[in-house]
Amino acid sequence: MRPAPDETLVMPVPSLLARWLPDEPVIVTGATTALGKPVDLAALALPTGGERIRNLRIGHSVRVPLAIRLVAGDVLHLPFTGGEVELLSHPHAGLVRVEAADAPPLTATLDDDTARPVSIGAARRTARTSQRRTSARHLRLKALESALDRHIATAMAAPTHSDAQAVTLALYTPRWRGPAASTVNLFNRSLPIPVDDSHPEDLSAAEIETCAARIAYLPIDRLVMSGCDPSMRRLLEAIHRRRPIETDLLWHSSFLQMGEPADWGLLRMWLDAASTGHIRRIGVVKRGLDGFLRSLGFNATFVQNRIAVDPATVRPTTARDAAGIWLSGSSHYRKLPYATLLALSELRHVTVSGAGFDNRALALIEELGLSAGDISPEPLAPEDLKAALRKTAITLSITTSECLPMLPLESLAEGVPCLIGPSCHLFRDHPDLRAAYVADRPGQPHYLAGKIRDALAATDELFPKLTTYMSAWNEASIASVDALLCGHPPRSTANRGVLV
Repeated sequence: MRPAPDETLVMPVPSLLARWLPDEPVIVTGATTALGKPVDLAALALPTGGERIRNLRIGHSVRVPLAIRLVAGDVLHLPFTGGEVELLSHPHAGLVRVEAADAPPLTATLDDDTARPVSIGAARRTARTSQRRTSARHLRLKALESALDRHIATAMAAPTHSDAQAVTLALYTPRWRGPAASTVNLFNRSLPIPVDDSHPEDLSAAEIETCAARIAYLPIDRLVMSGCDPSMRRLLEAIHRRRPIETDLLWHSSFLQMGEPADWGLLRMWLDAASTGHIRRIGVVKRGLDGFLRSLGFNATFVQNRIAVDPATVRPTTARDAAGIWLSGSSHYRKLPYATLLALSELRHVTVSGAGFDNRALALIEELGLSAGDISPEPLAPEDLKAALRKTAITLSITTSECLPMLPLESLAEGVPCLIGPSCHLFRDHPDLRAAYVADRPGQPHYLAGKIRDALAATDELFPKLTTYMSAWNEASIASVDALLCGHPPRSTANRGVLV
């Protein structure tokens, strides 16, 4: 719509997420002609969805006798050009378009820390508006909003395989590679928080509130918090202030990590959230931890990780005599690669590639004179990991730290068998696969060298059994997710234990 001569139009700009999120209304609190004459808002014709608001209170000290509320699709006609329109700026407000007959159209943001009237010239931006729009904080928030909109649009358009998944959104942290991979494969609709690889504790209060405002009004009945940092707890509280969405927790840590003060503190924080009713149910990806939490009176269930691919479509790797050690962190104190590297020194025909190595592991590779392929000190991004896996014949994830890391499943999805440690759940119910791919003595290099040699030789024979096994595994995983989402709370939580 174009303005008529001697007319200015005020129009809210619809959100990219208008299909799912209610747009923030635009509130006109005043208008003044180019000669400084106030416009009587009571005399203006209201658009179809417009609403007059009387005695609008702004903060503690400002009161506006009359304002006009507009929503997306409304157009307010002002009988002048070259004047100014006064709009209410407040946290999480969206955009407004002001278009005059004799001036270029202006689109201005209305978000601000504190609600206040802001005057915007119909023909030009005021200095204050321009300064605010170019501030570093404002640019960060607008970039966050745009990224959130894109990710939410993708998540909400994703197909789902159950009614429970259709009304569930899982939040995860991309920086934590394993939990992130777990989340996006378990849940049909997931949202990264933060939206990039930054540390979740770097989120500002304004950014948390921005995320909460976007998430709270989506057409979902349940949230799953799969990122367990303190910032995610603050985000949950901000969401619940807007709308009390039923929320579950997916806990990725293990018994071994309970010895770490930071991890222990996070567990206690989330159990407190469950005790106060902010968390309905706790899913754990380490088998046995659910029983421990139930013994304390918490509603907990085991959730089996998976990779969302059809195993029947997976073909075995064509690589030969190439091993991969892919670490996502903690390689210097929990997921130690040293015994495996020593084992490879007995297999001179095998090339080793890997990522996430600390300086000690890098020095050991050089000292042992191993045949090295692609080596990265930093963990690989998901797509880079997939490409790297396909260049190897076997993945070596031999650790006592994990009951079921994602890496063995990611490796199998790329057609690459994986040798695992004795604490992993995988293959416990399949004697042939367990005999071939579980290293019961992970600290003995000579023993590991024999296991690697035998596993490489057995690929052609055992790969059909691997794909059949993974098909049944994935079905059990889907059922475990539905059990988390559809499970009922325990009958009594009055005697919950206290962790100190």
